[in-house]
Amino acid sequence: MAKQNNIVFSDSIIFMDVWDLSNGCCEICGIKLDLSKRGCFCDDAPEVDHIIPFTRGGHHAIYNTQILCRSCNQKKGNKLLLSELEKAKNRWPTELTLVDLKKPDTKYSTNKSGVTGVSQFRKGNNLGKWKSKIIYDGVETVRLFNTFEEAVFFRKEMEKKYNV
Repeated sequence: MAKQNNIVFSDSIIFMDVWDLSNGCCEICGIKLDLSKRGCFCDDAPEVDHIIPFTRGGHHAIYNTQILCRSCNQKKGNKLLLSELEKAKNRWPTELTLVDLKKPDTKYSTNKSGVTGVSQFRKGNNLGKWKSKIIYDGVETVRLFNTFEEAVFFRKEMEKKYNV
């Protein structure tokens, strides 16, 4: 577990997800990185970088992270690069409505021909869990997740699958 700005998180969980998204390349200079060098202090070691740094209001979530070589990560520091803002914008979850699903007036995001939503339970046995829901052609798919990021990822995968 790593600790940064009083936030404790497990880099290993998010690292492999971001590694897969980057195809093992530094997202600034483009060099191919060697996974076995993770954690070493060489310039070409792969590291997780926050596109929008914590010090500028960024989150530790898959949509705000990228793989950089150590050299590029150190040069970037806590700067917010304009060239990366579009990348962060494209990765950010869209059209989410956070509501209590036990209320009858629950609202979901509407995308083209389907309805999707990500919500957090605020009461009951599932307190704090996230529910991802997609309704497409009358078929409702619902899953529970422990984190918001997992629920959003599932939602996006379902939207791709159903072309919503």
